[in-house]
Amino acid sequence: TMEPLVVHELEGGIIRFWNRGAETLYGWPAVEALGQRIHVLLRTEGKSLEEIDSELAQSGHWRGELTHTTRAGRRVTVESRKTAIRADAGGGLVLESNLDITERKQAEQALRENEERFRALYSSMVEGLANHEIVYQEGKAVDYVITEVNPAFEKITGLTREATIGRKASELYGTGAPPYLELYAKVAAEGAPEHFETFFPPMNKHFAISIFSPEKGKFATVFSDITARKITEEMVRQLNLDLKRRIEE
Repeated sequence: TMEPLVVHELEGGIIRFWNRGAETLYGWPAVEALGQRIHVLLRTEGKSLEEIDSELAQSGHWRGELTHTTRAGRRVTVESRKTAIRADAGGGLVLESNLDITERKQAEQALRENEERFRALYSSMVEGLANHEIVYQEGKAVDYVITEVNPAFEKITGLTREATIGRKASELYGTGAPPYLELYAKVAAEGAPEHFETFFPPMNKHFAISIFSPEKGKFATVFSDITARKITEEMVRQLNLDLKRRIEE
């Protein structure tokens, strides 16, 4: 599924670009969304829009979780990334990518509350999910073993469940040292969830990864492939540089 991408004016929020991913997630076709005010079209809960706009105007970037209401009235939680891509005499524009994490949030809650409900989500969610157990030697985390994966894990990574379950990360991914061990071990030990984005060379993909711990010594990762978004962001960055050069000339 294409990640929802929207471009709108910083002041006023008039929508200038609305891709197929946004059409699918929110229910409005581009022909109806373009020209609308994004704050009106998407009823938003979470961080106040005034605070977001203020941070965008100051630093050019904002990231956080927001809840939007779709055309059909469904509430969806998104990991929203906003980047100011132009701020010249013509006014500022904002590139906004809204990764749907509704299933991720439901899975995190279900894993803690109800194993049966979690299993139903586990098999149907579009994000990859994997459970792990830390391997300790003399009290120090040295590796981790994959104990379960969902069907989306197989689709996104290309690794089968049979080839994955019971394997140490250091062996499975061919990286020598187990990837991101320090952060994963921290979450497994302390329980506080984390989120990060990374480029993973063995798969030549960019991932957004959330980590949470259902119990001490164990952790789960919920992840999505954000390679397309990263390519788009780089294209926008290059466009912004070109615009600046032309203005300076």
